[in-house]
Amino acid sequence: MKKITAPLLLLLFYQLSTAQTTIKKDREIEEMVKEISPDSLRSYINTLVAFGTRNTLSTQTNATRGIGAARNWVLDKFNRFAAASNGRLTAFIDTTTLQPDKKRIDTAILLGNVVLL
Repeated sequence: MKKITAPLLLLLFYQLSTAQTTIKKDREIEEMVKEISPDSLRSYINTLVAFGTRNTLSTQTNATRGIGAARNWVLDKFNRFAAASNGRLTAFIDTTTLQPDKKRIDTAILLGNVVLL
């Protein structure tokens, strides 16, 4: 049995190591990716970092700091994208209530994710 197993494993390893992966690129997606501005992405990241923390349990009511301020900024940015889409996109905050687990969360917390559809 061992005499058969070793050659089969070697053959399998050889086939896997010499197999080629063919990547078929979608031209339309490539064009979309080319339109992305690295400077804009850097600006978005810097803006989000400026909110200090985006921790789930951080303040949702402060206009300049915490997850609430970051979420509102993202919603505003998404609403601008939606306005430029001629009605094809919509932005909103999808909410859910996180129940207390008595370990990390003491009271129910309303969470919201910004969605662009």
